[in-house]
Amino acid sequence: MVLKVADLSGILRKHYEECDLVVEKLPRRSVAFNTWDRHNSYNTIEKLREDLVDQAPDSVFYSTARYLEPSANAGTGKASETWKQKDRKSTDLTFDLDFDHVEGHSDMTYVQQIETIAKHTLRLIDILVKQYGVQNYQVTFSGRRGFHVRVTDEAYTLLSKSQRKEIMRDLLGEGLEKKATLAAYETNSFKSDAAFILKKRSLNDWGGKIRLVCDDLMNNFDTYTQDIQEKHWPKKITPKEFQNLMSRFSNSTFRQRLVRTGDLRAFLGEKLATKTRLENMYAMLLSLAKEKYAVEIDTSVTAEVNKIIRMPGSINSKHGYECRVVEQEELMDMDYLFFNSAQTFGNKQVQVQIDKPITVQGYRTFSLDTGIHTLPMHEAVLALCQSER
Repeated sequence: MVLKVADLSGILRKHYEECDLVVEKLPRRSVAFNTWDRHNSYNTIEKLREDLVDQAPDSVFYSTARYLEPSANAGTGKASETWKQKDRKSTDLTFDLDFDHVEGHSDMTYVQQIETIAKHTLRLIDILVKQYGVQNYQVTFSGRRGFHVRVTDEAYTLLSKSQRKEIMRDLLGEGLEKKATLAAYETNSFKSDAAFILKKRSLNDWGGKIRLVCDDLMNNFDTYTQDIQEKHWPKKITPKEFQNLMSRFSNSTFRQRLVRTGDLRAFLGEKLATKTRLENMYAMLLSLAKEKYAVEIDTSVTAEVNKIIRMPGSINSKHGYECRVVEQEELMDMDYLFFNSAQTFGNKQVQVQIDKPITVQGYRTFSLDTGIHTLPMHEAVLALCQSER
C-alpha cells in the first residue's frame, strides 16, 4: 500500500485509538478541535477518545483554565458573555516556548532550532524552581516549534493577569528600573553621593545577573570586543568614542577594579564617566545579561487566562510529531528527544507518495521529489503532514 495525504485521517484515527491522552482535571477544561471549535467538554478520557477517533481532527487543544461550565458558548461575537457563562475558577500558569522567537533561528537546522529552544526551556525551569519556588511542573514537546511548561502547583493557578505579566516581564528582563538593578544609582556629578555601582553577583535577580555578565566581560574581554561594538552597545559608536572606551577596556588594571568594586564610574575614570556613557554601558551590560539569562517565551500565552495549548498525546499535524510529555533529560539530549519522538509511529518501512517536491524537517532534514518513496513510518508521517503546508 502506498500512503498518500488522503490517508492522514486514517493514520490519526488509528493513533487516537491507542495513544495515551494526558489531561489533568479534564471535566473542568474546554477541549478545542482546531482553534475555531474550542467549546467542547468531556467527563472522561474515553468519551474524548471516541470523538477523536470519529473526527480525526487536524489539531487538539485544551484550555489552561478550569471552568465551572467548560462547554458554555454564547455564540459568535459574544466572547465576553461566553467567558462569563463558562465561569473560570483558575488557570494553570503556562509558558509556550517556540524557536521562532529566538534570534538567528532561520539560519539553523530544525534540530538546532529545537535544541536552542530546549536550552531556554531548561533556563525557565531553573528560574521557576530556584526563584519562584515551583515544585511541580510538566514539560511537553509541542510536536513542532518548541515546548510548553505548565506549572501544576495549585497556588499558581490563582494568579491574576497582572501577576502573570509581572512574571513574564521578569523572565524577559523587560521594564527594569535602574534603581532596582543597581546597588547605587545617581548620575548627577554635582552631588556628593554620585554613583553608578552594580549589585553583588547573583542569579536571583537581574541586578545580580548584570554583575555576573560584567565580571565575565572583564575577565574575558578579548572574546567580546566585536559583539560589544556591533551588537550590544546601544548607540552607534564613532571611531574616536570606541578608541576612548577601548583605552579603559584594554587595561587589565581598570577591568579588575570593576570586578572588585562593581563601580562603573571608577572603571571609566573621571573624564569618561559622563551620564551618557554610564547609561550606555549599563544598557550594554543589560543587553548581555538578557542574551545569557532571559527566556524567550510567547507572551500571549503566559499572561492570558483563557488560552488553549496543544493536548499531550495529540499529533501536531502541521509538522507530524506527537505532542508529548518529555523528561528533563530529553531537553539536554536531542538524540534522546527525537529517538523517543520516532517511537510514536515507529520505523517500519512504508511507501509514501509525494505530489510536489518538499524538504522534510525532522531529526534529519531531507528532500523528496515528486513520486513514490520508501521511508520509516515516522518520517512518512512527517512528509505527509508537511506536504499539506
